[in-house]
Amino acid sequence: MKTLKQQTRLAGFLYILLILLGPFIIIYIPSTIIVEGNASQTVENLLANETLFRIGIFGEVLIFSIEILMVTTLYIIFRRVNRYYSLIGAISRFGMVAIMGVNVIIYLAILSIIRNPEFLIGFSGEQLDTLVLLLFNIHENTVFVWGVFFAIHLAVLGYLIFLSEFAPKVIGYLIMIGSLGHIFDSLRVFFNIENSILLTVFSILLLVSFIGELSFTIWLLINKKTNELN
Repeated sequence: MKTLKQQTRLAGFLYILLILLGPFIIIYIPSTIIVEGNASQTVENLLANETLFRIGIFGEVLIFSIEILMVTTLYIIFRRVNRYYSLIGAISRFGMVAIMGVNVIIYLAILSIIRNPEFLIGFSGEQLDTLVLLLFNIHENTVFVWGVFFAIHLAVLGYLIFLSEFAPKVIGYLIMIGSLGHIFDSLRVFFNIENSILLTVFSILLLVSFIGELSFTIWLLINKKTNELN
């Protein structure tokens, strides 16, 4: 069985992989292809960057595979603190991973449309372009659905860090507070909230979440206190 030190190092390494892959796969690739409100240009960009799009599909599969490994590792680390809460945190993030898997299927549907348009012979070219853009929009907005599960995971993870005797409590506070940012960010989309003050508050909370997660990642990689624990 791996020691606590080995488990935290593994979790930190997996976090680093997500930090490196996430911006490229989740932000850069869609922004290169999608033109909001312009279906024909979106499809044109997609055809011109099909290889990049396929890399994005593989990248998403890789991300949620890493997520599964990381969530399992975090559960093993924090079950020594509280098995019940650790299980809740793991299940909530596995829920997020399941939704991410559905998102990959949406991308595969887009590939089928552009490569096998004969399957949709009843649609005009313009209608197919609109359908592709619609699927892209569904894929993008699904982020706010799995964001709720992610927020629950962060809240529980932060609490477990706070309860633990081996992790800095300040990181737990940051992650718990930051989890509200993800909840509010999803509510912003669900209820079409446009109040500038609230949006600023939401952005600050998301920044707190990022700082908390980054601090946690660094701690996982360099902590020494776990050397003394099993």
